[in-house]
Amino acid sequence: MKRALILVVLLSVAAQAQVNPDSIKSYVKFLSSDELQGRLTGSPQAAAAAKWIAGKFKAYGVEPLFPGYFQFYDFNAKAVLGSRNSVAASVDGKTFSAAIDSDYVPYTYSDSGSANGPVVFAGYGISAKDSNYDDYGNLDVKGKIVVVMKGSPREDSTSDRLYKFSAVRMKLMTARNLGASAIIVVNRESDKTLAKFEYDFSPSAGILAVNMSYAAATRLLEVGGFDLAASLSKIEKTMSPDSREIKNLELNLAIDISILKTKAINVAGIVRPSGSSDSTCYILGAHYDHLGWGPFGSMKPDTIAIHHGADDNASGVAGVLELARYYASHREALKKPIVFVCFSGEEEGLFGSEYFAGHLPMPKNNVGAMLNMDMIGRLRNNRLILGGIGTATQWESFAKLNDEKLGADSLSLSLDMEGFGPSDHASFYTKSIPVLFFFTDVHSDYHKPSDTYDKLNYPGEVKVLNFVKADLDSLESATWRPAFTAVAAQQRPTEGARAYLGTIPDFGSQDVGYKLSGVTPGSPADKAGLRGGDVITKIGSKEIKNIYDLMYVLQEIKSGDKIVIKYLRNGNKETAEATVSRR
Repeated sequence: MKRALILVVLLSVAAQAQVNPDSIKSYVKFLSSDELQGRLTGSPQAAAAAKWIAGKFKAYGVEPLFPGYFQFYDFNAKAVLGSRNSVAASVDGKTFSAAIDSDYVPYTYSDSGSANGPVVFAGYGISAKDSNYDDYGNLDVKGKIVVVMKGSPREDSTSDRLYKFSAVRMKLMTARNLGASAIIVVNRESDKTLAKFEYDFSPSAGILAVNMSYAAATRLLEVGGFDLAASLSKIEKTMSPDSREIKNLELNLAIDISILKTKAINVAGIVRPSGSSDSTCYILGAHYDHLGWGPFGSMKPDTIAIHHGADDNASGVAGVLELARYYASHREALKKPIVFVCFSGEEEGLFGSEYFAGHLPMPKNNVGAMLNMDMIGRLRNNRLILGGIGTATQWESFAKLNDEKLGADSLSLSLDMEGFGPSDHASFYTKSIPVLFFFTDVHSDYHKPSDTYDKLNYPGEVKVLNFVKADLDSLESATWRPAFTAVAAQQRPTEGARAYLGTIPDFGSQDVGYKLSGVTPGSPADKAGLRGGDVITKIGSKEIKNIYDLMYVLQEIKSGDKIVIKYLRNGNKETAEATVSRR
């Protein structure tokens, strides 16, 4: 009787030690529940998810890497309008004032402050000299407030040569670089909806900027005797600018925006071998945050609803928890420590993993590799995308061999060489750490409220986790460690002759300028001597205050052009020359 009881207990323990689809489903169901409301980074619900994950780590015997398993970092959570927002003008007894929300709204990426000065109408705010069109022409807008239209003169036409210059941020950069103190971007007459004041985590545009309704702008310019409708008709018919300073019209504009900061949380633990261990450790990670109620990042931005994020990325967190439980119950077989980490801030720009990778709780040289799981719950046609293959010399043969070991449960691997990609492994690749990225691809529910737990392929996720486990087991028992390699730029189809520089952005940076987390080997940036940590501040005559500025400046440059780059390295001003190419 006693032997039978012991056998039952042993069988029960063995069963619990294996990757279990029911356990995975229970994790995903809770993390994607209405209770956690989409786990928006910085929200109370995200904090509740972090506490729950930490509780699982503790229950499984995973040792905390930080007090209470929590690594805190500062996070810009929300933009709020203050009480000092105004737009008003007066000319010869005629007055104009605009009401916030109905007549105008500041862009969330506007600077805060005030501007007082003459008003200049600059058409569509486009300076495209190579396309023989320049709304600024010989205008002097230094210290003045510029009024421009959204879009381009013939944006409904498929042959509109100016469309690529019509993005709002490009209009802001152009006005700012010409010295304007503020810019008002006016809706087309048919567009009755102002920009939503929703914080999108993007950097400041470096200029005071508001979106104004067509009706309000018409009233404003009428005070100065200017007929907006007539001017637009002329521009659209002739495809020639009709820009001018509005005589005697001076505007007082004030923008008051505050960015609320909070503490965001990474959750991390470690399973150490029960005996002596190698100093090399391996990191297994996944992000636990999602989009909350939207609309930021949503593929249904007009739908305010809980974005459940079952596949993205409760599925990856479930994988971390299951494998943490497995290895904690098998620590006697381990030779090297395994770090288990669940990141926040991924959806907004890899903030959590950037912070973790930049503040490692162990020497960087001790990290053998980082394995990242993001959206591993929708296995279809047995196909698993495996990224980062080019980041270690051994990865390709290593992955294929481990897949073969699974026999009937082997997967159809789709290998991607690049280490930089749209998930948390990129934060480690830019620190010269080999990475592997496990991903079952996007689907019709991606970033929508409909990404719910009942749509996941749980037996399929078990197959993915068995492959991840095979990789970890091989790394644990290996006498070698992955040898990092930087991945050269992959050749991809491109449209037109858009210039390619080869910089990799530091999404978590709050610096003014465009901070690099790295450069692609063999790229123009690499050949020019740029490297991770540099902050680009100017290209040619154009100031660079954020990633958008860089994108739009490169849009104006042709492949083969030589450019002068001003940048900061460790606070020191430096200059480099690069010859841009096509990717």
